[in-house]
Amino acid sequence: MRRILIVEDDEDERGGLYDLMEIDGHQARAHSTSNGAYEEFTRFRPDAAIVDIGLPDSHGVELVYRLRQQAPHLFVVVVSGYLKKWDPDDVLDCGAELVLEKPYDIKALRRTLKELQPTSSPSQAESQGGAAAPCAHAAD
Repeated sequence: MRRILIVEDDEDERGGLYDLMEIDGHQARAHSTSNGAYEEFTRFRPDAAIVDIGLPDSHGVELVYRLRQQAPHLFVVVVSGYLKKWDPDDVLDCGAELVLEKPYDIKALRRTLKELQPTSSPSQAESQGGAAAPCAHAAD
């Protein structure tokens, strides 16, 4: 079982992802805004996050960078219907391990999350210098 943080502004997609994560045996929390997700992150301490780029209160890439600064061990999947505006390599440089363009293969996402290896504890990862690299797009 993984602890999954879902950050998606589309209510139907957010609810669907939440339901699928719970069906797959994960413990999930879902938010529609960057600020709400970050507050939940500090309490929930997820193993993985699914983050939409287009959020109403900030850019999803900025949130990814903030999350990875606090938890270098966090596995981050970025999803977006607007990847044509972004170079996926730039998004990866900001801390994502996987970038998916909507509509994406939900079965592949579920498999990826199921197959995640146990991560180091946050203190181990941080002591190994695993913090996210500076991201030029975090302030965009």
